[in-house]
Amino acid sequence: MISKKYLIIMPLILLAAFLAGCGRNIFPFNQFVPPPEIAQGRTFLAQNNVANATAKFNQAIAKSPTNPFIYELVCQTTSDLNHPELTIYYANQGLSGCPKASNYDKAQLNTILAMAYRNLGNLDKALTYHKAAYDLMPTDPMMMNNLAYTYADMPGGGENLDEALSLTQKAISAAVAQNDPESTVGVIMDSLGWVYYKKGDYANACINLERAVSLAPDKSAIHFHLGMTYAKTGRINDAIVEMQRTLRLDPGDRDAETQLKSLQAIANAPDNAKHNIKETSASAI
Repeated sequence: MISKKYLIIMPLILLAAFLAGCGRNIFPFNQFVPPPEIAQGRTFLAQNNVANATAKFNQAIAKSPTNPFIYELVCQTTSDLNHPELTIYYANQGLSGCPKASNYDKAQLNTILAMAYRNLGNLDKALTYHKAAYDLMPTDPMMMNNLAYTYADMPGGGENLDEALSLTQKAISAAVAQNDPESTVGVIMDSLGWVYYKKGDYANACINLERAVSLAPDKSAIHFHLGMTYAKTGRINDAIVEMQRTLRLDPGDRDAETQLKSLQAIANAPDNAKHNIKETSASAI
């Protein structure tokens, strides 16, 4: 699984508290307090006032133009409010403006770019930036996972799916070895299950997705993937339950809405006929 709501970037997770109104220093590890212009820019952007929002973001960046963290915070804000064009602009600005940034920060900015292009439907660009992030942090489980999931969604299957399978297996081993949270392992296991689904191996897909759901039950994409797999194996009622769970976690998931309607129609049909379930990736969890 990969999505804008699950992008694991620790500094961006901390941003939530700041934007919720926390004026205290919540960054004791580096004594850094985000400039208030980011929250002000968020308010303007939520009102679709792009000009004033970008003015505030630019003011924030001007205070620390070589600090990649500032760009990451701005990008998280623009991504949250569904402005991928701004996310791409500021992530690129961060990469060019912070040549001495750590590999970690460069990887985050490349991942942000990949996610923005993915949300625009440009998988080729997404793959390019996920590869760049992976090259910067080749032993990081989530960088492996993000690249693998993108490979799995690329058209053509074949070698892309073989590469995705190898990467997800390595990512799970790495995550377990470094004692990552169960939810992180669950997210990667979801990717593994989705790769098996794409390869047509529904038995292994089911095994891994059921395990993923048990490890990360609050991730809607995992329920969606499991529902799709149940449908492929004829477990229509179980598939309906998983689509309903998906929608409880993410009421705006149109893919899940569409699949739920189709599945309910099958379940209510006199012969409970098999149905060709449309293959889609889950929307953002």
